[in-house]
Amino acid sequence: MAKKAPVKKTKRRLKRSVRRSLAAVLMVTAIAVAAIPVPENYADNGDAKESVMARAADVHDMSDYGYDENSADTETLPSGSNFKLDKYAGKTDEEILKDLDSTVWASYAVTDLGGGTFSLGWQFLFYKVINPRGGGDAGVVCKYNREFYSEKVDLSLYPITKYFTFEAADYDAYYAGTMDTNKRKLMDTTDPLAPIEYTYTMYKMGGLTDDERAFFTKYFAEELQSREQEFKAYKALEDAHDKNPSAPEPGPEPAKLSKIPSNDLSAEQKLQFFCEHNNQLKKAGSGFTLFSVKDGRPGTGNSGGNVYLAKGGTLTTGYVPDSNGFLVMETNPYTMCAIGNEAFKGVTNVENMDIPQQIGYIGNEAFADATLLSSIKLNNVDVIGNKAFKGCVNLATADLGQTTKVVGKECFSGTKLTSIKFNNATETIGYGAFYNCRNLTTVTFENGGQPCTIKDYAFFNCPALTTVSMEGTNIIKIGEGAFAVETGSQPMDFILPSTLIESGNANDSTIGNYLFAGRSSLGYVKFPKDYGRSKAVKLPDAMFHGCANLKYVEFPCDPKNDPQACGFVRYDPAKLFADVINPDFYVKGPKLNNSGDPALPRESTWDAVTAVSKTIPYVYIENGVNFYEVSDGTYLLCIDDKGVLISCTFKPGVSKPTKPNIDLEIPALVGNTKVTGIASGCFSDDDLNESIVSLKIADESITSIADGVFEARVVDEGTPNEKRPWKNLKKVYIGNSVTTIGANAFKNCESLIDVTFNSPKAGYEAFQIGQDAFKTESDELTFHGDIAKGYAPFDWAMDPNNIIESTNGIRVCYKSLSPSYLTVMYNPITQMTTLLDYPKYDQISSILTDIHRDELGSAKTYEQMRQNLLYEQYSSTDYDERRVAFANAWNTAADEDAKLELYASENYGPWVNQDFCSEWNDWLDGNPHAPAPDTSAVDALSDFLFEPIVAYAADMQPYYSRNPYDVIKNIESNNPYSPATPEELALVNAVRNVVVPAGVESIDVYGYVNNLTVDGEKYSGDAGNNTGNYSKYFNLKSWDSATQKMYTSKVPDEDDSNAIVPGLFSGYYDDQYDEADASNELFKRGNDRVESVTLSNVKYLPDYAFDSCERLRTVILGPDCADIGTAPFRGCHMMSSVGDNDYYKTQNGIVYSVNADETLTIEECLPARGRLVGTALIPDQGDENLSKVSAIKPGAFEDCDYITTVDLSKTSGLSVIPEDCFKNDPTQDNCGMLSSVTLPRSVNEIQAGAFSYALSLNTLTIPGMEVFISAKAFEENGADGSDKKAVTTVRTYQDSSARRYVNTYGATSQFNLQWQDIGNQWRVTFYDADGIILKDLKNQDGEVIDNPQYVGDDEYVKQPTDPVKEGWTFDGWLGTDNTKVSDRIHGDTNFIAQGHYDNGSVGGRFVVEFYDGLDGKMLSGRGAEKDGKYYVDAGMSFADMGYEAPAFPAHNNAANPRWSENWSTTTKVTSNMTVVALYSSTTSGGSTNTPGGSTNTPNTSNNSSNNNNNNNNNNNTTSSKKSSSTSSTSSSTSSSSTSTSSTTSDGHSVAMYTVLVQSGSGSGSYAQGATVVISAYPPADGMVFNNWTTDGNGVTLASTSTPVTTFVMPGNNVTITANYVPATTSITAPVNTVGTTGTTGTTGTTTTTPDGNTTVDITKPGISNKDLATANVNGSTDNFIVKISETDPATQAVAAALTNKYGSLENILYYAMDITLWDSTGSYQLTGDQIAGLSVDITIPIPDALVAYGGNNMAGAVVNGDQLESLNESFTTINGVPCIRFQATHFSPYTVYVDTGNLTEGMLDVTPKTGDPIHPKWFLSVGLACLSVILFMKKDKKVKIKTA
Repeated sequence: MAKKAPVKKTKRRLKRSVRRSLAAVLMVTAIAVAAIPVPENYADNGDAKESVMARAADVHDMSDYGYDENSADTETLPSGSNFKLDKYAGKTDEEILKDLDSTVWASYAVTDLGGGTFSLGWQFLFYKVINPRGGGDAGVVCKYNREFYSEKVDLSLYPITKYFTFEAADYDAYYAGTMDTNKRKLMDTTDPLAPIEYTYTMYKMGGLTDDERAFFTKYFAEELQSREQEFKAYKALEDAHDKNPSAPEPGPEPAKLSKIPSNDLSAEQKLQFFCEHNNQLKKAGSGFTLFSVKDGRPGTGNSGGNVYLAKGGTLTTGYVPDSNGFLVMETNPYTMCAIGNEAFKGVTNVENMDIPQQIGYIGNEAFADATLLSSIKLNNVDVIGNKAFKGCVNLATADLGQTTKVVGKECFSGTKLTSIKFNNATETIGYGAFYNCRNLTTVTFENGGQPCTIKDYAFFNCPALTTVSMEGTNIIKIGEGAFAVETGSQPMDFILPSTLIESGNANDSTIGNYLFAGRSSLGYVKFPKDYGRSKAVKLPDAMFHGCANLKYVEFPCDPKNDPQACGFVRYDPAKLFADVINPDFYVKGPKLNNSGDPALPRESTWDAVTAVSKTIPYVYIENGVNFYEVSDGTYLLCIDDKGVLISCTFKPGVSKPTKPNIDLEIPALVGNTKVTGIASGCFSDDDLNESIVSLKIADESITSIADGVFEARVVDEGTPNEKRPWKNLKKVYIGNSVTTIGANAFKNCESLIDVTFNSPKAGYEAFQIGQDAFKTESDELTFHGDIAKGYAPFDWAMDPNNIIESTNGIRVCYKSLSPSYLTVMYNPITQMTTLLDYPKYDQISSILTDIHRDELGSAKTYEQMRQNLLYEQYSSTDYDERRVAFANAWNTAADEDAKLELYASENYGPWVNQDFCSEWNDWLDGNPHAPAPDTSAVDALSDFLFEPIVAYAADMQPYYSRNPYDVIKNIESNNPYSPATPEELALVNAVRNVVVPAGVESIDVYGYVNNLTVDGEKYSGDAGNNTGNYSKYFNLKSWDSATQKMYTSKVPDEDDSNAIVPGLFSGYYDDQYDEADASNELFKRGNDRVESVTLSNVKYLPDYAFDSCERLRTVILGPDCADIGTAPFRGCHMMSSVGDNDYYKTQNGIVYSVNADETLTIEECLPARGRLVGTALIPDQGDENLSKVSAIKPGAFEDCDYITTVDLSKTSGLSVIPEDCFKNDPTQDNCGMLSSVTLPRSVNEIQAGAFSYALSLNTLTIPGMEVFISAKAFEENGADGSDKKAVTTVRTYQDSSARRYVNTYGATSQFNLQWQDIGNQWRVTFYDADGIILKDLKNQDGEVIDNPQYVGDDEYVKQPTDPVKEGWTFDGWLGTDNTKVSDRIHGDTNFIAQGHYDNGSVGGRFVVEFYDGLDGKMLSGRGAEKDGKYYVDAGMSFADMGYEAPAFPAHNNAANPRWSENWSTTTKVTSNMTVVALYSSTTSGGSTNTPGGSTNTPNTSNNSSNNNNNNNNNNNTTSSKKSSSTSSTSSSTSSSSTSTSSTTSDGHSVAMYTVLVQSGSGSGSYAQGATVVISAYPPADGMVFNNWTTDGNGVTLASTSTPVTTFVMPGNNVTITANYVPATTSITAPVNTVGTTGTTGTTGTTTTTPDGNTTVDITKPGISNKDLATANVNGSTDNFIVKISETDPATQAVAAALTNKYGSLENILYYAMDITLWDSTGSYQLTGDQIAGLSVDITIPIPDALVAYGGNNMAGAVVNGDQLESLNESFTTINGVPCIRFQATHFSPYTVYVDTGNLTEGMLDVTPKTGDPIHPKWFLSVGLACLSVILFMKKDKKVKIKTA
């Protein structure tokens, strides 16, 4: 590598300076982003896709779109020298109060503070103006007191400007005698300090004055009464003495009554006394008292203190009390006529306002930001100023009254209004008047009235708006974006006002652009009938921007009286509806305009497109009939109201093309009207018909094609205008609704070569094709459709009489639809429908590429297209952290090995794409060995992402460059970053599992090509042959060269000369799909990828039909297959059975045919006999049919590599051992295991090759005396002198022909045979447990024993010592017919060793179980038995057995799936195993979700944890104490039992602890809190699983009695043991401390209950996308139907339950459901005990009316009649549709509901774009801040010069 240029110190300084400057900018930007206000989130309804909006932005010019808060478009309020609303705007209270009582006056009020406490203060300030309405002087409210709280502000007619007030100090001074002289003048002359006396003298003189008496009477009445009684009594004594001096003298005079007010009056009496002597109060009335209140008046110097007011009393004329009874001294003489600018701005102490009649004007920002204001009533206001109520966030109600003319700019912006009504006096609604009113649902305009203009963005961003009523109003203009929204909207229909007509000014549209932009749920829009009536008017291009679900647009006209209304409205067809994704959208309008020409909206619609369709239907009415048109821009289709296609012509103005190029489609719907038929004369435009090259009759459209409707007839023959319509038609698609194709329908369409029939909805039997319908006279014709008997297209194509081109006998080639893609043709020689092709494994890519040819774009193949799509998916900023992490790791990689490790890291994925690598390689400046360019731009990039750079990235590979998208490999590996599509899965399944459907009678492709009869003879008859069809359709055409070779060529296999038999499945096929896998291929012949073949209707198989199909496991013969040829399954080493029929049956791996006499013929012994099925000995248990055998087919036992012994002695009349019967393949090391064959006495012939290559044959017993043995019977058996050949002992009689044969051919140089006399001896052979003849046997005395032994009749056999095998214990010998080894021998006998494996294997097989590490569920795939487990031969791998690993389940945020124990399909199984699926996190920057692993450290622990482990970030970094490790025979057992530590990506250390499982699997290292799955090994013979026991170290098992259980990992090492007992022993009762897991049984097996197939039927309206609903019934395996319906009882119960819970339904929106459970037919409802214990997990789309509330939706069930039970609902998104999940534990009333009074903003969007309610701005802000800190803290390093 070249050296990197040195960097100067000055350069580093410059970089540091630039970097820190950039850091400062980033930090400022981060703070600015954080300060951005966040609006409420509203979820889209799931239909309007973001991608559509993004695409539309390219179509529409949006440069001038958007709300402008600084817009100068404001409303002007009345103003003049005598009337101003802004006189005091912007001034503070203090500044205004300086002018108090000069130019500004205060309106005072007393506030009741409660508890008898009041406060006096100024409520508002006002100034005088001349009322513009007339009436002279008036007032303008200019400032409201922020500290004056009032629940309701009532601006009275005459504001109070003065109360009677008296300062508390002056009051005190009055009684103290210190009152100021001027203040004293306010009082009368009474001195409160002077005594008021009543003496006896005064009594005698006439008593008190009136005032004196009043004083004493009021305050001292009792004393006055008592004193006067004393005075009276004394006077009586005095008078008596005067009359009679002798009477006693009266004594001293009574004491006087004397009171000083200041001293003797109580506090309350002083208040009253004061009022009586105040001159102002005496003038105002009488009976007052003073009341102390808090003083809030400005400028008094007493603010905050107390002041006295007068209250009560009787008032004189001219005086009034206030509402609390306090005396008012003055009111304003003129009324308030306006509220000035900013008068109530920012006021937070006003809740409700009733603006009185006299106020006609509200100034700019009058109530702006009055956040407490909740309602306003305007009784007589003419003008509401700009921003008058902006920011009143709690304003929910506004009554505009009947006089409001002008609503100013942003008047109600940001309020909480839910509805607004405009009177017919309204003339202007200003710019953004109701901007961002997110709760506004209803806007109403009164009919008629003044001309009204709605200005730009007046109702912008009101997403809740559902109703706008303006049809009968006098609105003359609606501005730009008036009803647009930014995101999200509710369903709404819109009828524009009838008065809205085209403007006289061409540049001034009366309908603004972007009018409904963003309203994805807008339903329909109806234009005014006079709009565009008389002159052309163009609609704005982006009027419907983002209106994704628009249903239709109507330009109304009265077909009878006014048919030409709206006739001159035109629009840009490429732009106006470009965002609509509703496939049923249409336009409705007039047919003609006033000029008699096609109406302009009609013409525009002919060329219009939507986001999902190149055509838009147009509907017009003529003569009372609706007509529906649609055009692709070239042709014009028209249907009537019955759906009948009445015309198809060139669109007016379109000329006939020079070269035919038109693709015609007859759609299913035009608008929402179904196309049902084609009228006679519909296709009358011969120029168009002659230009059509393809015809598509859409699904769900017409049902019949009439006679001759597309027939190519000559028109104007012999004239210059001669035409032949339809002559250029090449391709036809027949939709699924068509049931009838009439006679001659496509007759003479000489270019027609391809017809596709979609599967008919009405069924196959209903389809009919008329005579000569496809007599095209073309030289080829291919039908694509379903293969089914009774289906007319298939029957027509296979009809012997239907020849489309007679010269060469060309017939119809028939191909089935996706995913099977079978090719069949009729074979006139065999008179059978023959399968001639099917897709192969290595053709899948090309098939998918052909299917998606129109979607490839820049890609050349399907795989490249998928890579591009996935690159785009992973290009989001969500993966930036991983990109950066990978880049940094690559930079610091020490060597190439370290780089290779990075490719296996979690940070390497599709986010490392072409763009990323291209940018990286820009550093190289085109030269991989040149230094990086020394430019500031590169340095800046280096500092930001890739510093320090020490390596070049020329060898860095984008993800799909290193891991190319490959359909097959993706499916086999379950790569999460290359997920298989349903289409791919279906195709691969069809390729692996070939189904030959009913109607196909032959698979003999070789016979078809070579014109052979069923017997394989060359056909020489006159019924025609297949040569022409073969040349036309197949020969290197639809067949590629490899297929051609496989089907037709006898090319010898280099390893198996002369063995090639051409055929559909058997021929030479060098499958180069996977080179590594090809190394395991035995032969380059046969389809090694096919796994099953179903022959539904095939009548015979050609010889060697499935030769060497090395993965073939099953062939279903079907009921008609009566001949399977010779050795059809040769080399099929994975086959263990064949589907039986009346002609054939399979037993123990041997295929028998049934003869007429009920004897059997051995057709073939499957090559898997002795390996996958049966034993190596024939016969054995299960071979009962062998006794019925009377014949054997040639090659029946050929290549049966695992058979050791065949005894045919008990067959039924077997006479011939046919050709190649026991022939073996000499090239395979494991071949030639056949050691012994015994023939029956009935055999009289052994044919050529019968024992060819039988190199291990030790014994051949031929009891027949005269047996013809072919000279080639033992061909190739040691003729070359090879030591491979064992000496074959032919046991026969001395004078037999067999002995003479041995004498002739037995020499070593020939067949290496020797003779042995049968005599009276019986052959006894000892075999090991696998059926292999034992060698080197000895008895107990050490004497060598022959094997086989020959024992005389009724003698004993010499018993060998017990066989020994590692890990296996001998139990005894099992002899033929249950003969015991100690019995006397009476016939040939085989003894097989019986025993058991010490390691728990069953019959030499080990159990392998798979579990999901995230949820603990058992996993299984192909090869697993019914119990879900795999049974693998000891020492074999899954690949050896032909098994497949289970598919990895899909989990959110889980990737990089892998198997524990580093297990793979090539792992040799040497013990029972439990394998667990492990995963890594896919969250950006996430860490490995497995214990012991982290982002940069691969996990090497043997574990089976779930993904909860990474959530238990225990900070314990200290290893626990070591404990000794106990050995286990399981390969999964950890070698260490000490605690280890792993570091997560966030730097925390997680302690790992060891689990040791004795006699079970699951050992490994786990984090504390992880869920551990353990499994007991299968019990040995005679034993059963008992229970689990633990060392008691903090472990609580979910179940101690089940073989598979779980527990939560404690913070210490654990040892757990599986315990077994003899099968006869009673099972120990388990102690279950937690509860059962749902699995039961104590016999060592776990029964898994599969879920049933449950469907959901939603009949209640209100839920779209009902087909997305799913359900799963827990607790049963049966199939069910869950019905969700609407019933009155359920609705009433839900309403009652919600009312009980919330008190009322005022804020509750709900969707009531009656949920019931039915049987699978839907005819019987389950009730009572039938549903006991069942529960249903239900997923349904969120009801339409509630979808906007997203995660605020809740699910509930009604219990106990009227109580609501809350459910644990969750949310998901299916195909973009928000759905809710919950569990139904009983059946009947349920509800999904929303409490609108308690919404959570972050919960309003349930789409799965983010997992939490955090606004994206915070991610950006935090990210910028982090970058800033990094740049600040980073230290520069000197650049190191490195060499390569």
